[in-house]
Amino acid sequence: TADEKTLIFTRLIQSRGRKHEDFYVAKKQGNEWSKAYNLGVPVNTPKNQGAHTITPDGRYLIFTGGQYRDSRGSCDLYITSRRQGRYSEPQNLGRPVNTGAWESQPSIAPDASTLYFASNRNEGSYGGSDIWKTNYLGDGEWSEPENLGPRVNTPKDERAPFIHSGPSRATSAIPSTRLPTIIGCLCQQMGRRLIFHRTGRIPMAIWISTPSICTRRLNRGRSPM
Repeated sequence: TADEKTLIFTRLIQSRGRKHEDFYVAKKQGNEWSKAYNLGVPVNTPKNQGAHTITPDGRYLIFTGGQYRDSRGSCDLYITSRRQGRYSEPQNLGRPVNTGAWESQPSIAPDASTLYFASNRNEGSYGGSDIWKTNYLGDGEWSEPENLGPRVNTPKDERAPFIHSGPSRATSAIPSTRLPTIIGCLCQQMGRRLIFHRTGRIPMAIWISTPSICTRRLNRGRSPM
């Protein structure tokens, strides 16, 4: 969460003879983290709950749901609200955000009105999975998603956008399992830096202005962190 006191993450568990991913929660108490507990129903289900984002005020959780009854594609984006310590029944974000393709890896901006996500939809795509954004219009409605364009997206895969909403600055990078590249940037106050994951071969360093994104090549086996 933005106050850096609550951590929500996924854990692969086994239940009724099959494995699936559930959300777990840990609370920061001083300099220590509490024992993680299962977020429970109605958010967790026998299906997979995955990549997610939390609004800065902690009220809304937007996450990736796979193969739900109301799913439009292989993965859809869902939203649930937290009131009096309990989460509501998740709702599919619906069209135009979700399609018959794959929508995943959401990241909400600090203003809680702009949502970035990855999708492999065909219309308007530059190939593979691209980074898209949509704006909240009110009354549960979202604008038509906009592709971030060729300065960010390529015929390869762009995934896992991330905007930092916390009070402090940090430096982050997202490693790629498909060497030889890694892409990341400074993750600064008020979400002015966007981090995303790109696969494929790209130049040693690129800076663009919307906002600055830097790519760096790392040696095999060396951690950037």
